[in-house]
Amino acid sequence: MGAKRRARSGALALAIVAAAAVVLGVAGSSGRSASMAYPFPRTVATSKLDSRLVDVSRAASAHGSSAALAVARSEAISTRGGSVRVVVAAHPGAALAAVAAVRGAGGAVEGTAGSLTEALVPPEALQVLAQNAALAEVRPPYPFKAQAVDEAVHLSDADLWHTAGNTGAGVKVAVIDLGFSGYSSLLGSALPASVTAIDHCGGNITASPASGGTNHGTAVAELVHQMAPGAQLYLICIDSEVGLAQAEQDVLNDGIKIVNHSVAWFNTSRGDGSGAAGTPDAIVADAQAHGVLWVNAAGNYGEDHWSGSIPAGQTLATFSGGGFTDNFDRVTIQSGETACAFLKWDAWPTTTEDYDLDGLLEMMKALRSGEISRKALVRP
Repeated sequence: MGAKRRARSGALALAIVAAAAVVLGVAGSSGRSASMAYPFPRTVATSKLDSRLVDVSRAASAHGSSAALAVARSEAISTRGGSVRVVVAAHPGAALAAVAAVRGAGGAVEGTAGSLTEALVPPEALQVLAQNAALAEVRPPYPFKAQAVDEAVHLSDADLWHTAGNTGAGVKVAVIDLGFSGYSSLLGSALPASVTAIDHCGGNITASPASGGTNHGTAVAELVHQMAPGAQLYLICIDSEVGLAQAEQDVLNDGIKIVNHSVAWFNTSRGDGSGAAGTPDAIVADAQAHGVLWVNAAGNYGEDHWSGSIPAGQTLATFSGGGFTDNFDRVTIQSGETACAFLKWDAWPTTTEDYDLDGLLEMMKALRSGEISRKALVRP
């Protein structure tokens, strides 16, 4: 298990009156027989690259590093200096070789967890890295988003527990989040006098929102402190699933029994707790197996998703159900707004079809750029 910088500012008092543990994820197992070919067939050099990184790699080859970094940012891929942040998945037993491959391609390793390596890699080196036999996949970190923070001490009757002398004293609680900007100024007031801070987010644990950081974790920690003012609080910052796996090891190593993770992860697994090693599902399941109560945000997208079945022989899916039907699958985005959509083909537990969502994404990009025409996609 690779390590990142750990900054301790002492022990402390804080905690939680906990609810139910839930597992993360949004759906998916992929098929094997392709039913739609890529508009632009992948080469051996790009076959292991996520489609977004293929775009970055092509931009680097055609227009140079600066253009490639611009493409990466447009695809919501994190960059630092002249490199893009990626997660490299190694074949079984090849984790050390994967680390060596990253370094051999001019990349910098930021952290490791099992078969996964988080790294900063120059755009022009992505194709070289993808050709290494030790690697199964090179992709951006899984997408995630901080969830809403609520204040409910009185509504949950936690104040009655406090009056009865139950404040969480002697309990260790970890808040695993995306950043803790401004937390130090709250020590001794909205937060305990001292906390344990652990950085698995590249030194950005206290980065301000203006510089790309967030105070979301700080707000969550304040709420946890209000709920259980006597417990010991750990603030653990992560920025990828690799960091999440490292945070779980911190939890186990330090004997922490309660975790709050107010973050949603997208398209990492099917969402029923059966995620493969290295997914948030598997990380949470391992923590639970070691006696940790993991409390996670859930339900935030209850009205913002659609799922359904595609009948045999049908080539297009129509969003429908619950009284809603739209034959054109329209989505309205107001002026000045941005939107991000996640697609997952799931025929659990087995499937013989592959709707090739990566290929669909490639086709949409080609349409947008004018490389292919709409007419060319219309069947005779």
